[in-house]
Amino acid sequence: MLPKNSSKRWFLVVCTRAVTYAILLDGLCDNGELENALEIFEKMEKSKLDFDIGIYNIIIHGMCNGSKVDDAWDLFCSLPSKGVKPNVKTYTVMIAGLCKKGSLSEADMLFRKWERMGLHRMIVHTTH
Repeated sequence: MLPKNSSKRWFLVVCTRAVTYAILLDGLCDNGELENALEIFEKMEKSKLDFDIGIYNIIIHGMCNGSKVDDAWDLFCSLPSKGVKPNVKTYTVMIAGLCKKGSLSEADMLFRKWERMGLHRMIVHTTH
């Protein structure tokens, strides 16, 4: 039998772990340490750690800023198969990455998909 309030403690441990990883990955990506961030991310995926779209947004953003837009696109496209639904920030970051790379037709296609989904009404401005 679990001790009293153990489910609350377990929730706090899991949330704290995800938040800590998010901070770590974001810091690594922002400081040009994308390869280290990707190593940690890969270990997180292999360990079946439960994390949400926020972690994917950090990695996709880091890849786009690190000139790995094609890898970011592959990850973006794989999200549904992982049971993860892209949000407004995911689309915004991916569209910006495609534009930065010069892949304007792909960015336009993604924007039109985003528009059809009705997410364009909730535009997020990213400063990274």
